[in-house]
Amino acid sequence: MSAYIPNGTWYSPDWNTFFFTPIESKGETMELPDSDQAPPIHIRGGSIIPVTKPKMNTRLSRESPIQLIVAPSSKQAVGELFWDDGESINTIESGKFDLFEFKLHPDCSIDIKVIQSGYQNSPMIDNIIVLGTQGQGIIRVDVDGHGTVGTSQKNGEQMSLPVKLDLKSKQAGQNWRVNWHVSLSNMTRCNLKY
Repeated sequence: MSAYIPNGTWYSPDWNTFFFTPIESKGETMELPDSDQAPPIHIRGGSIIPVTKPKMNTRLSRESPIQLIVAPSSKQAVGELFWDDGESINTIESGKFDLFEFKLHPDCSIDIKVIQSGYQNSPMIDNIIVLGTQGQGIIRVDVDGHGTVGTSQKNGEQMSLPVKLDLKSKQAGQNWRVNWHVSLSNMTRCNLKY
């Protein structure tokens, strides 16, 4: 199948393995593999997308932890999450919603900022998948500078950062900072490629 891919960095997912292949396009028509599993969805570089694993119904999906898919372009990305009860009307007018802002920085850090905190049952983030990374080595992760949370798992040009962030534990104006670095011999460095 052929499709036009706009100019920029894109990530093509394999939804069976949850592995994302980076694509650099100059604004051109490209050949894409056919699949009867899922439509050819691509994630634009520069995006941070919150996702949950599919469940039998919306209620169960909303009870699942969230994963962030971070798709860098020029070593930066942004995204948002709006969260309310999913049923009520006028949640914006009544302020009964949460709004979170995500921002990837070129130094291998992600800020998760609480913009609005008006809903009681915010989700948990349990994993951050960072696409467009490079190199091998021990990857150390910490949250808010409070020591190492754990060692990530790396698979090709992406890695998984295990975090446990309860999004209802901070109020509007507060934020979390997640940092990671690759340790090679006696040096540490940021491993963002795209």
